[in-house]
Amino acid sequence: MQVAVPEPDHPAYLVIVEEGATSGSEQSTNIESTQNSVTTSASKQQRPCKGKRLRYRKFVQRLKRQASENPNSFDMKDVELLPSLLNHAERRERLMLYMERFQRNLKCAEDGDNIQ
Repeated sequence: MQVAVPEPDHPAYLVIVEEGATSGSEQSTNIESTQNSVTTSASKQQRPCKGKRLRYRKFVQRLKRQASENPNSFDMKDVELLPSLLNHAERRERLMLYMERFQRNLKCAEDGDNIQ
């Protein structure tokens, strides 16, 4: 019988447990701790990898530079998005809202109004 037991050094480590080698309560504890490690690793997968985060940061800097050069004609609808944003509606919407706010602040600064 195989039971996956999370190890601090290697979470995917698989331990072979012989039948009768551990009591039922120990096995249930091992199974519960395995289930807990699965849920934490699943939430960790939601974060983009380091390369995608760097590409996104450079992309936003490029968009901000374009918007700063010509805030009145800059339109996010004309921008070709990164492939990683095309698949994630929430991240795409967050970027759109951020750039709209950035562009609005640029226009307010040009007009001499208070920045919102």
